[in-house]
Amino acid sequence: MASLNDLIEQRSANIDKLPNELFGAIEKAQRDVMRQVSILINQLETNASGQVILNTKNIALIEKIGARANDVLFGGSYIEAVRDFAGSLEQQGALAAEYMTTAFGTFDDKRIFQQVLRQSQLDVLALLDEQAVNQALIEPLKSALRDSVTSGARLTDVIQSVQQIVVGNEQVESNLLGNRKTLVRDTFAASDRRYQKTIESQYSFDFYRYSGSLVSDSRCFCQERQSKYYHKREIESWGALQNLGKCRTSNGWQGRRKGTTPATIFTYAGGYNCDHVFAAVPIEAVPPSAIQRARGLGYLPPAVE
Repeated sequence: MASLNDLIEQRSANIDKLPNELFGAIEKAQRDVMRQVSILINQLETNASGQVILNTKNIALIEKIGARANDVLFGGSYIEAVRDFAGSLEQQGALAAEYMTTAFGTFDDKRIFQQVLRQSQLDVLALLDEQAVNQALIEPLKSALRDSVTSGARLTDVIQSVQQIVVGNEQVESNLLGNRKTLVRDTFAASDRRYQKTIESQYSFDFYRYSGSLVSDSRCFCQERQSKYYHKREIESWGALQNLGKCRTSNGWQGRRKGTTPATIFTYAGGYNCDHVFAAVPIEAVPPSAIQRARGLGYLPPAVE
Protein backbone atom coordinates (compact mmCIF):
# COMPACT_ATOMS: atom_id res chain seq x y z
CA MET A 1 0.00 0.00 0.00
CA ALA A 2 1.29 3.47 -0.89
CA SER A 3 2.24 5.75 1.98
CA LEU A 4 0.46 9.01 2.69
CA ASN A 5 3.46 10.94 1.44
CA ASP A 6 3.57 8.91 -1.79
CA LEU A 7 -0.12 9.57 -2.44
CA ILE A 8 0.24 13.30 -1.79
CA GLU A 9 3.31 13.57 -4.01
CA GLN A 10 1.67 11.62 -6.82
CA ARG A 11 -1.42 13.79 -6.71
CA SER A 12 0.69 16.95 -6.77
CA ALA A 13 2.98 15.66 -9.52
CA ASN A 14 -0.03 14.86 -11.71
CA ILE A 15 -1.11 18.50 -11.62
CA ASP A 16 2.00 19.27 -13.65
CA LYS A 17 2.49 15.97 -15.49
CA LEU A 18 -0.99 15.38 -16.91
CA PRO A 19 -1.44 18.85 -18.47
CA ASN A 20 2.05 18.56 -19.99
CA GLU A 21 1.07 15.25 -21.59
CA LEU A 22 -2.00 16.98 -23.02
CA PHE A 23 0.07 19.86 -24.38
CA GLY A 24 2.43 17.40 -26.06
CA ALA A 25 -0.51 15.71 -27.75
CA ILE A 26 -1.93 19.07 -28.85
CA GLU A 27 1.40 20.09 -30.35
CA LYS A 28 1.43 16.85 -32.36
CA ALA A 29 -2.13 17.49 -33.53
CA GLN A 30 -1.18 21.02 -34.56
CA ARG A 31 1.60 19.66 -36.76
CA ASP A 32 -0.95 17.33 -38.37
CA VAL A 33 -3.17 20.33 -39.04
CA MET A 34 -0.30 22.28 -40.57
CA ARG A 35 0.56 19.44 -42.94
CA GLN A 36 -3.02 19.14 -44.11
CA VAL A 37 -3.78 22.84 -44.55
CA SER A 38 -0.46 23.41 -46.32
CA ILE A 39 -1.70 21.18 -49.13
CA LEU A 40 -4.73 23.43 -49.58
CA ILE A 41 -2.82 26.68 -49.12
CA ASN A 42 -0.54 25.70 -51.98
CA GLN A 43 -3.65 25.47 -54.15
CA LEU A 44 -4.28 29.20 -53.79
CA GLU A 45 -3.99 30.90 -57.17
CA THR A 46 -1.15 33.40 -57.52
CA ASN A 47 0.10 35.78 -60.17
CA ALA A 48 3.51 35.64 -61.85
CA SER A 49 5.08 37.45 -58.87
CA GLY A 50 3.85 34.84 -56.40
CA GLN A 51 1.14 37.06 -54.91
CA VAL A 52 -2.20 35.52 -53.98
CA ILE A 53 -4.98 36.65 -56.30
CA LEU A 54 -8.29 38.02 -55.04
CA ASN A 55 -10.86 35.81 -56.73
CA THR A 56 -13.85 33.64 -55.84
CA LYS A 57 -11.83 30.42 -55.97
CA ASN A 58 -9.36 31.62 -53.34
CA ILE A 59 -12.11 33.01 -51.10
CA ALA A 60 -13.93 29.66 -51.25
CA LEU A 61 -10.68 27.82 -50.52
CA ILE A 62 -10.29 29.72 -47.26
CA GLU A 63 -13.48 28.14 -45.92
CA LYS A 64 -12.23 24.74 -47.03
CA ILE A 65 -8.94 25.32 -45.19
CA GLY A 66 -10.79 26.21 -41.98
CA ALA A 67 -12.99 23.13 -42.28
CA ARG A 68 -9.97 20.90 -42.90
CA ALA A 69 -8.24 22.20 -39.76
CA ASN A 70 -11.34 21.49 -37.70
CA ASP A 71 -11.74 17.99 -39.17
CA VAL A 72 -8.12 17.06 -38.49
CA LEU A 73 -8.38 18.12 -34.84
CA PHE A 74 -11.77 16.64 -34.02
CA GLY A 75 -11.32 13.51 -36.09
CA GLY A 76 -7.92 12.56 -34.75
CA SER A 77 -5.49 12.60 -31.87
CA TYR A 78 -6.54 15.99 -30.49
CA ILE A 79 -10.01 14.99 -29.36
CA GLU A 80 -8.67 11.69 -27.98
CA ALA A 81 -6.08 13.58 -25.92
CA VAL A 82 -8.74 15.96 -24.59
CA ARG A 83 -10.98 13.08 -23.56
CA ASP A 84 -8.08 11.33 -21.84
CA PHE A 85 -7.22 14.55 -20.01
CA ALA A 86 -10.77 15.01 -18.75
CA GLY A 87 -10.74 11.38 -17.66
CA SER A 88 -7.54 11.95 -15.71
CA LEU A 89 -9.61 13.80 -13.13
CA GLU A 90 -11.09 10.41 -12.27
CA GLN A 91 -7.54 9.18 -11.61
CA GLN A 92 -7.07 12.11 -9.26
CA GLY A 93 -10.38 11.24 -7.62
CA ALA A 94 -9.19 7.69 -7.06
CA LEU A 95 -6.00 9.03 -5.46
CA ALA A 96 -8.10 11.25 -3.19
CA ALA A 97 -10.22 8.29 -2.12
CA GLU A 98 -7.15 6.13 -1.47
CA TYR A 99 -5.56 8.93 0.52
CA MET A 100 -8.63 9.37 2.71
CA THR A 101 -8.86 5.64 3.36
CA THR A 102 -5.15 5.40 4.17
CA ALA A 103 -5.08 8.50 6.37
CA PHE A 104 -8.37 8.15 8.23
CA GLY A 105 -9.41 4.54 7.76
CA THR A 106 -12.62 5.20 5.84
CA PHE A 107 -14.06 6.86 2.76
CA ASP A 108 -17.67 7.00 1.63
CA ASP A 109 -17.91 7.96 -2.06
CA LYS A 110 -21.05 10.06 -1.84
CA ARG A 111 -23.11 11.18 -4.82
CA ILE A 112 -22.14 14.82 -4.26
CA PHE A 113 -18.50 13.89 -4.76
CA GLN A 114 -19.28 12.40 -8.17
CA GLN A 115 -21.32 15.47 -9.12
CA VAL A 116 -18.41 17.77 -8.26
CA LEU A 117 -16.02 15.54 -10.20
CA ARG A 118 -18.28 15.58 -13.26
CA GLN A 119 -18.60 19.36 -13.15
CA SER A 120 -14.83 19.63 -12.88
CA GLN A 121 -14.47 17.54 -16.03
CA LEU A 122 -16.90 19.84 -17.84
CA ASP A 123 -14.92 22.90 -16.71
CA VAL A 124 -11.77 21.43 -18.26
CA LEU A 125 -13.51 20.35 -21.47
CA ALA A 126 -14.98 23.82 -21.97
CA LEU A 127 -11.45 25.18 -22.45
CA LEU A 128 -10.74 22.71 -25.24
CA ASP A 129 -14.05 21.99 -26.96
CA GLU A 130 -15.02 22.82 -30.54
CA GLN A 131 -16.29 26.28 -29.65
CA ALA A 132 -13.03 27.14 -27.90
CA VAL A 133 -10.96 25.80 -30.81
CA ASN A 134 -13.04 27.75 -33.30
CA GLN A 135 -12.51 30.96 -31.36
CA ALA A 136 -8.81 30.43 -30.68
CA LEU A 137 -7.68 28.84 -33.93
CA ILE A 138 -10.13 28.39 -36.80
CA GLU A 139 -11.49 31.93 -37.01
CA PRO A 140 -8.08 33.62 -36.59
CA LEU A 141 -6.71 31.29 -39.28
CA LYS A 142 -9.47 32.17 -41.71
CA SER A 143 -9.21 35.87 -40.89
CA ALA A 144 -5.47 35.86 -41.60
CA LEU A 145 -6.06 34.09 -44.90
CA ARG A 146 -8.74 36.61 -45.90
CA ASP A 147 -6.37 39.47 -45.12
CA SER A 148 -3.67 37.80 -47.19
CA VAL A 149 -5.95 37.30 -50.17
CA THR A 150 -7.41 40.81 -50.14
CA SER A 151 -3.98 42.42 -49.73
CA GLY A 152 -2.28 40.33 -52.39
CA ALA A 153 0.31 38.84 -50.01
CA ARG A 154 3.01 36.58 -51.34
CA LEU A 155 2.23 32.89 -50.95
CA THR A 156 5.45 32.32 -48.98
CA ASP A 157 4.34 34.99 -46.49
CA VAL A 158 0.88 33.41 -46.26
CA ILE A 159 2.41 30.06 -45.32
CA GLN A 160 4.64 31.69 -42.71
CA SER A 161 1.66 33.54 -41.20
CA VAL A 162 -0.43 30.37 -41.03
CA GLN A 163 2.44 28.44 -39.51
CA GLN A 164 2.74 30.94 -36.68
CA ILE A 165 -1.00 30.70 -35.97
CA VAL A 166 -1.22 26.91 -36.15
CA VAL A 167 2.07 25.67 -34.62
CA GLY A 168 3.80 28.82 -33.34
CA ASN A 169 7.54 29.35 -33.36
CA GLU A 170 10.43 29.64 -30.89
CA GLN A 171 9.22 33.03 -29.66
CA VAL A 172 5.42 32.64 -29.76
CA GLU A 173 3.09 29.77 -28.88
CA SER A 174 0.41 28.69 -31.31
CA ASN A 175 -2.99 30.38 -31.16
CA LEU A 176 -4.56 27.25 -29.69
CA LEU A 177 -2.08 26.91 -26.85
CA GLY A 178 -0.94 30.47 -26.29
CA ASN A 179 -1.93 31.52 -22.76
CA ARG A 180 -4.18 28.46 -22.63
CA LYS A 181 -1.41 26.38 -21.08
CA THR A 182 -1.58 28.28 -17.81
CA LEU A 183 -5.38 28.43 -17.98
CA VAL A 184 -5.74 24.68 -18.55
CA ARG A 185 -3.18 23.80 -15.87
CA ASP A 186 -4.80 26.14 -13.34
CA THR A 187 -8.29 24.87 -14.12
CA PHE A 188 -7.13 21.27 -13.75
CA ALA A 189 -5.36 22.04 -10.48
CA ALA A 190 -8.34 23.96 -9.11
CA SER A 191 -10.70 21.16 -10.13
CA ASP A 192 -8.55 18.61 -8.35
CA ARG A 193 -8.32 20.70 -5.18
CA ARG A 194 -12.04 21.51 -5.28
CA TYR A 195 -12.91 17.81 -5.41
CA GLN A 196 -10.56 17.07 -2.51
CA LYS A 197 -11.98 19.97 -0.50
CA THR A 198 -15.52 18.75 -1.13
CA ILE A 199 -14.56 15.42 0.39
CA GLU A 200 -12.79 17.00 3.34
CA SER A 201 -15.72 19.32 4.04
CA GLN A 202 -17.74 16.26 5.07
CA TYR A 203 -15.29 15.65 7.90
CA SER A 204 -13.65 17.74 10.59
CA PHE A 205 -9.94 18.28 10.01
CA ASP A 206 -7.64 20.65 11.85
CA PHE A 207 -4.30 20.26 10.09
CA TYR A 208 -3.09 20.18 6.51
CA ARG A 209 0.26 19.64 4.84
CA TYR A 210 1.28 21.96 1.99
CA SER A 211 2.74 19.55 -0.55
CA GLY A 212 4.15 19.76 -4.04
CA SER A 213 7.34 20.35 -5.96
CA LEU A 214 9.52 23.43 -6.20
CA VAL A 215 11.07 24.73 -9.42
CA SER A 216 13.71 27.36 -10.09
CA ASP A 217 11.16 30.18 -10.20
CA SER A 218 8.85 29.01 -7.40
CA ARG A 219 7.31 31.94 -5.60
CA CYS A 220 8.17 32.89 -2.03
CA PHE A 221 4.72 31.77 -0.82
CA CYS A 222 5.34 28.18 -1.90
CA GLN A 223 9.01 28.07 -0.92
CA GLU A 224 8.22 29.12 2.65
CA ARG A 225 5.40 26.58 3.05
CA GLN A 226 6.80 23.60 1.17
CA SER A 227 6.08 20.30 3.01
CA LYS A 228 5.08 22.10 6.21
CA TYR A 229 2.00 21.56 8.38
CA TYR A 230 -0.59 24.23 9.17
CA HIS A 231 -3.81 24.56 11.08
CA LYS A 232 -6.89 25.11 8.92
CA ARG A 233 -7.51 28.55 10.43
CA GLU A 234 -3.95 29.65 9.68
CA ILE A 235 -4.41 28.67 6.03
CA GLU A 236 -7.69 30.60 5.96
CA SER A 237 -5.87 33.62 7.39
CA TRP A 238 -3.59 33.69 4.33
CA GLY A 239 -6.69 34.00 2.17
CA ALA A 240 -7.58 37.02 4.30
CA LEU A 241 -4.06 38.41 3.63
CA GLN A 242 -2.89 37.79 7.19
CA ASN A 243 0.17 35.98 8.57
CA LEU A 244 1.99 36.22 5.23
CA GLY A 245 5.34 37.14 6.73
CA LYS A 246 8.16 38.08 4.37
CA CYS A 247 6.18 36.92 1.32
CA ARG A 248 3.68 39.78 1.56
CA THR A 249 3.36 42.02 -1.51
CA SER A 250 0.91 44.71 -2.60
CA ASN A 251 -1.20 41.92 -4.13
CA GLY A 252 -1.01 39.76 -1.00
CA TRP A 253 1.79 37.58 -2.37
CA GLN A 254 3.48 37.06 -5.71
CA GLY A 255 1.31 35.00 -8.05
CA ARG A 256 -1.78 35.18 -5.84
CA ARG A 257 -4.85 34.36 -7.90
CA LYS A 258 -7.63 36.91 -8.07
CA GLY A 259 -10.57 35.78 -5.97
CA THR A 260 -8.46 34.04 -3.33
CA THR A 261 -10.31 34.23 -0.01
CA PRO A 262 -10.28 32.25 3.25
CA ALA A 263 -12.69 29.82 1.57
CA THR A 264 -11.12 29.55 -1.90
CA ILE A 265 -7.48 29.35 -0.86
CA PHE A 266 -7.88 25.58 -0.54
CA THR A 267 -8.82 25.55 -4.24
CA TYR A 268 -6.36 28.17 -5.56
CA ALA A 269 -3.43 27.38 -3.20
CA GLY A 270 -0.34 29.45 -4.10
CA GLY A 271 -1.99 31.00 -7.12
CA TYR A 272 -1.41 30.90 -10.86
CA ASN A 273 0.53 27.93 -12.24
CA CYS A 274 0.84 26.36 -8.77
CA ASP A 275 0.92 22.56 -8.42
CA HIS A 276 0.88 22.46 -4.61
CA VAL A 277 -2.00 20.91 -2.69
CA PHE A 278 -3.35 21.09 0.84
CA ALA A 279 -3.65 17.55 2.18
CA ALA A 280 -5.55 16.89 5.38
CA VAL A 281 -3.47 14.90 7.87
CA PRO A 282 -4.29 13.00 11.07
CA ILE A 283 -3.31 14.87 14.22
CA GLU A 284 -0.92 12.03 15.03
CA ALA A 285 1.13 12.87 11.92
CA VAL A 286 1.49 16.57 12.74
CA PRO A 287 4.90 17.61 14.11
CA PRO A 288 4.82 19.02 17.67
CA SER A 289 6.27 22.31 16.37
CA ALA A 290 3.23 22.83 14.12
CA ILE A 291 0.84 22.09 16.98
CA GLN A 292 2.73 24.50 19.21
CA ARG A 293 2.56 27.23 16.57
CA ALA A 294 -1.20 26.70 16.19
CA ARG A 295 -1.59 27.05 19.97
CA GLY A 296 0.49 30.23 19.94
CA LEU A 297 -1.83 31.69 17.30
CA GLY A 298 -4.89 30.78 19.39
CA TYR A 299 -6.18 28.08 17.04
CA LEU A 300 -5.92 25.33 19.65
CA PRO A 301 -6.55 25.38 23.42
CA PRO A 302 -3.48 25.51 25.69
CA ALA A 303 -1.81 22.20 26.43
CA VAL A 304 -2.92 20.53 29.64
CA GLU A 305 -0.03 20.40 32.11
